[in-house]
Parts: sequence; C-alpha cells; structure tokens
Amino acid sequence: MESLDLSAVHQLDQVDLSGNINLEVLTLLDCWLHELDITNNINLKKLEMDIATISEIDLSNNIHLEYLDVDNSGLNTNDVSHSTKLKEFYCGNSGGTATQEISEIDLSNNVNLEIFFADNLFEIRHFNAKNGNNSILEVTLSCFYYGGPCDLDLDCIEVDDAEAANNNEFPYNTWYVNADFVYSEDCTLGISEPKERIFSLSQNPVRDNLILISSEPFGNVSIEIYSMGGKLLLNQDLIVNHQTSLDVSQLASGVYVLRIMEDSQGITTKRFIKN
Repeated sequence: MESLDLSAVHQLDQVDLSGNINLEVLTLLDCWLHELDITNNINLKKLEMDIATISEIDLSNNIHLEYLDVDNSGLNTNDVSHSTKLKEFYCGNSGGTATQEISEIDLSNNVNLEIFFADNLFEIRHFNAKNGNNSILEVTLSCFYYGGPCDLDLDCIEVDDAEAANNNEFPYNTWYVNADFVYSEDCTLGISEPKERIFSLSQNPVRDNLILISSEPFGNVSIEIYSMGGKLLLNQDLIVNHQTSLDVSQLASGVYVLRIMEDSQGITTKRFIKN
C-alpha cells in the first residue's frame, strides 16, 4: 500500500502503520488519533494531518519526506532536521485557535525547501532559515487574529545573507513576516538593545501621519518605505527629533516596510499598516 487516507474516521484513536513500509502518502484530516508512529514508514513522501490531540511526532526516519502539512495540529515541536528532501512545509493555527504552540523552527538542514508557510504561530520565538539555499525559498509567517493583523513575538530571523535581507533584496523581498524583527546570519549574537529603546512607531495602523518616536534625537537619517512586494515607494532624508511626523497619506491601504538608516545605529526595520 502506497497511499492511505483516514480522514474523518472518528472511530479510530490509534492506528498501526508499522507494517506499511511502502507507504508514500498519508492523509489524516479531522481524525481523533491520540498518537502517531511513522518511524517504520521510511518511504513516506507526503504527510498531511490536522490532529489536535497529537502534540509530537517523530520524523527522524522519514528522510524521503517532501511535503509536510501539519496546520492546525496540536504539535508543540516540529523537528524536520532529518527530512533533507523536504520541499513544502505548512504549519500553524490557520483557524486562529492556538492549538499549535511551536516556539522554534529550524530549517537549516532543509536545503531543498521551496515553501515555508505558517499562520498564527503565536509562540514562535526563534526562526532559523539559514539553509544555504535561500534563493529558492519562499517564507510566510503571517499573523491574523480577531479580524485584523497582529505581530508575532519574533525579533530575529537567521538567513544566508543578512545584508541582502535587510536591504530588502531578492529573495527576501518576496518573504512575508508579521513581526517587528531584523535579519541576521547569527541570531545567537542577539539584537542591539539600544536600537529597540531608541526607535518606535506610534499611531500604527496609521491614516495620514506616521509618528516616529525616539528616546533621544537621531539627527539626520534616511527613510525608505517599501511595499510588501519589495517596491521602493518613498526615499527621503529627515531630521528625527524625540517625536517626528512622516506623511504617508498618499499611500494606498495595506502593509508597508519602513527602513531607517543612520550611521551610528545601522538599519532599523519596522512594519506599519496604512488604513
């Protein structure tokens, strides 16, 4: 047997797949299983499941896995380090309910990964996308709660080329992340704390004037605003005081990336919503 679909089979609370060595496709949607052992299914290529009652799954033997969709499952960990052939990876809480409490995603071994998509990973704190092949990778880390966008508590994303990423160059200008963060090639070094203290946004979402607030005057800085598609929409120099207004009234409604460049502090990246 190469394919098995047990979707909506509510009578099962466990299933023995140990004898199905040739299994390549496994679909488990709307099931009530309490545990899942696929360590013997070494030829598995596709796994799709949304089981809220399963908090962990061992993928260490599934080295041929190419497609993994565990969105809305109850997983608290998601180790895909052995699945080096993985091409598509979907996870999160698309329904808005925080059943998946994953705090760390490590894609550093997934050199063939083309798509990573996650909705509402509310507990995410660490995200490592430094796999040596970011040029083929598309990343989406979205947050949408109670009818509106939200920010994930994620302050650093590890990537292959931090300079290109922070300059909003390809492929990073195709990535979509709902968080106030910076890119780095080594997030273990941490993020400059003074940068977080010095600069913040007020009136976000904004209608006409975006308010830039700093704990001390910046002086001359260069301001750039990009669309989420990476198009430069505004480039100007400003003198930033304790509170400075930036006119964004001409922008259409949507989500934008604001970059502030100042010699002594480097580059600060923020996201804001225009109503």
